[in-house]
Amino acid sequence: MMRAFRLDLSYRSHYRTDRSGDLLDQALSFAFHQSWRSGQTLTLRLDQLHRPPYSDLWVTTIWEWDAFDLRRRGRLTVASGRRANGIYSFINLSQSVVLGKNSALNMSYQQLYHPVGVGRSSQLIVSGVHELDRERSVVWRWVAGRRPKAGTSAQESVNNFYVGYRQVVMRGVDLYFLVGDPNAARTRSQLLIQMMWAL
Repeated sequence: MMRAFRLDLSYRSHYRTDRSGDLLDQALSFAFHQSWRSGQTLTLRLDQLHRPPYSDLWVTTIWEWDAFDLRRRGRLTVASGRRANGIYSFINLSQSVVLGKNSALNMSYQQLYHPVGVGRSSQLIVSGVHELDRERSVVWRWVAGRRPKAGTSAQESVNNFYVGYRQVVMRGVDLYFLVGDPNAARTRSQLLIQMMWAL
């Protein structure tokens, strides 16, 4: 049985603030969203972006199952079209799994192709969380794959693992202790301390 149905249409234009006042970009998007009581959702989106000298057009399809349960949610995203004068395609498949009462695992595979920009890149992400109680949890993530090397057209391999501990300091404020670097291409032996506020 149908739970919700929605159509979205948006349009925006940005112009330079210098004396020229030239068009910076102009975007038009149309989206159809359908959800069912079974927890499945379907989203179809068409995007057109004019950013001189480029005129881009791409379509995105998103299918979700168990969408209303974060610990069991699955998602398939497929996008294709033309971006920056090149053929563009993106695929992302992810699935969350419950492991016992207080643990969950998420697995995600992503593949991107764009010959003008990043070329071909892909990565597998496996992450997990174990809740010690409502205010403390242990998190970890492993990333493996290939991605563009910053500042060059070459590719680099990625094999990175980190583990962390989360502690609620006060309402809306979490403190993280991370062993490793979430943004590195290789696993690093370092300690990072982060404090995050929910706004």
